[in-house]
Amino acid sequence: MSNEFNIFSWSRQIPFCDDIWLGMQARNIALVDMGILRPMEADALASYMERERTPVDILMPLSALSQMWVFSLYEFLRTWRQRADYLIKFSDGYNSVQDEEGRKKYLESAAVAFQNKRRLLRIGPAMYARHLEQFADKAFIEKVIEYKRNTDWLFRDAEALRVTIAKHEIPKTNGLLAEAPGYGRMSYQDGSIYWFILLKDGSQIKIDRRELGDAFLGIDSEAI
Repeated sequence: MSNEFNIFSWSRQIPFCDDIWLGMQARNIALVDMGILRPMEADALASYMERERTPVDILMPLSALSQMWVFSLYEFLRTWRQRADYLIKFSDGYNSVQDEEGRKKYLESAAVAFQNKRRLLRIGPAMYARHLEQFADKAFIEKVIEYKRNTDWLFRDAEALRVTIAKHEIPKTNGLLAEAPGYGRMSYQDGSIYWFILLKDGSQIKIDRRELGDAFLGIDSEAI
């Protein structure tokens, strides 16, 4: 792993990831990416150059782990966005109330909703509760909205790839079958796995695991 990349500093820049459990989920994705997949990708490329043929013995586990990594990335982004949407909804509701008495009542009703949402938590509920209570914090909400906007394309690509690989369906269709849903190719630039997926209009797009990883981690592969 790069000495310049600090996994804890990175994860703390993501809203909500000071939550121990959500932060751990993000860091697990980063650890697998940088500690396992990137070395395997480098090994796959080096082996290809040395053997002058596809290193199937490396690509099979690399392809399998790359798929699992995409699923984990999708689930983290889905969970994060669900939390963000919940908070933004309360923020919009709070800001739509103009009078002080109305805002006071809104805060009281929000407190009841938050308490109900975490009623089964016994270990470490304080951080999630603090996040929920920040719906009136304009600076925090803006940070949440910015991260959500900046990762929109990343979520869409991870979602489309997940639907194709896991469900064998073309994204955003009523169960149309996908072409070769688990078939990945090796990039001759960095050894990472990439996929071509079919869209509902009949066109294809290429999704590269390394590009997803770079975007999620906010890094340049050439610096790793």
